[in-house]
Amino acid sequence: MNDEDMTQTAPRIALSVDEAAASIGISVGSMYDQIRRGQIPSKKMGRKILVPVNFMDYLPGASAEPPSDTHRR
Repeated sequence: MNDEDMTQTAPRIALSVDEAAASIGISVGSMYDQIRRGQIPSKKMGRKILVPVNFMDYLPGASAEPPSDTHRR
């Protein structure tokens, strides 16, 4: 294995609660509320709570596509 192989990092599979909240534009408190209610999956690792990067798939009404502009005139 050369130095180049050692510096490559694997894609992230989890975000901190702060990062996850910022990624969808809500407060950290709201993110913790949704985690507590079971609306967003999470895993506690020691004292840290991690959220999978695909957590948006679990949000009700969330879509991978932006809303269409079909209602505009």
